[in-house]
Amino acid sequence: MNKHRIMMKMLRDILVSSYYSIGYTHGLSKVKEIREGQMETRNVV
Repeated sequence: MNKHRIMMKMLRDILVSSYYSIGYTHGLSKVKEIREGQMETRNVV
């Protein structure tokens, strides 16, 4: 593999991991202000 392929694969893995972490696996905060921000982020994702 060349250097560019490895960099693209790593970027893709980071994006996919972030998508599932933000959208599905992390629970919502009990603090109203934080929870509202989390919900906004989930709606974008």
